[in-house]
Amino acid sequence: MIVCGSYEGGLHGWDEAWALRFSFVAHTGCVRTVAVLKSKKLLVSGGDDETMRIFSLKSLKQIGEAACSSTVTSLAFCGEGHVLSACADGTIKVWRLADWACVHVLGGHKGSVPSVASHPSGRMALSTGVDRTLRLWDLTAGRCAFITRTKGAASLARWSADGGRFLAAIGGLVQVRDVTKSASETVVAVDHDTRVLDALFLDAETFVTADAAGVLRVWTVGGERAWLRRRPDGARVKALALAGDALVAATSDGVVETWRIRELGDADDPPEATAVVSTRLTCIAECVTEPGGRRRSPAEAATAAAAVSSEADSASGPEQKEKKQLKLPRKAAAAAAATEQQKGSATERRRMRLKAKIRDKNNKRRRI
Repeated sequence: MIVCGSYEGGLHGWDEAWALRFSFVAHTGCVRTVAVLKSKKLLVSGGDDETMRIFSLKSLKQIGEAACSSTVTSLAFCGEGHVLSACADGTIKVWRLADWACVHVLGGHKGSVPSVASHPSGRMALSTGVDRTLRLWDLTAGRCAFITRTKGAASLARWSADGGRFLAAIGGLVQVRDVTKSASETVVAVDHDTRVLDALFLDAETFVTADAAGVLRVWTVGGERAWLRRRPDGARVKALALAGDALVAATSDGVVETWRIRELGDADDPPEATAVVSTRLTCIAECVTEPGGRRRSPAEAATAAAAVSSEADSASGPEQKEKKQLKLPRKAAAAAAATEQQKGSATERRRMRLKAKIRDKNNKRRRI
């Protein structure tokens, strides 16, 4: 299912056959963000009315809501038990799905947080701020693990499906970074003539961008442009999502278009399917489904998270050390501990070797 939010406060959902399943007003004011947890058939939305609303995609009814401290700018499910909400007041809240209670508030950004993205392992998250910082959060410890300065205010951050890379958009510039090497070093940077409104990874080696001029571009991590699609009417592409092996784009004139990723070819190729609503679309749900590339297993995703954590600990400065230690619920901590104890598999043994190499490298740095 594809779900879009609109400037007029509506939520609109289509099934796999592109039949409109629902369309109703959910918020007073603009809907800024929507997120779908496919395994539990949950839809969460947030917007200018400073409210997060929860819906069941089974019954198509609202099952709860939560008051936030300011405009909800971004939502991201964190594993199966929590959801993260970023707000315009600079806070990131951790909500427990079992009772929709706010269990923690992650503070640190000075100003609005346009985007928050959960790592595939569920143990880490990235956030961007108008304070020109990109922050990596250790969710098992409930603290900020790493801060890097950006040359401008980053509007969004996205992880690759395998958790090994992330991208950040700063105006018309999109940077891709490899966390297995250095989260502060850029692997590739591609520039656009206008502001990038959304971007996401198609697989570990390719990503797609959408800008304010209505242009879609597919790039390789080598910086080569593999595909370009310019909308004839020039309407802005506001949001992107993956639905299986399909790329879905929502535009400011109420049009939703989809292309099969494996069939992206000529720039003039028409979309495979199109749906239209008489409203201005602002966001689209990130349907957690298998993209074109292979997803890492949970153990492999944990390996990437461990690599990020080790590097972040070695790079921590006084600003990070002074932060308050916040603990996640015992259930989440126990799940993380259980993951660490799975040492029987070959994947786990590789993870331990990787951690040993990182530890040796950090020890050498300290001796120097």
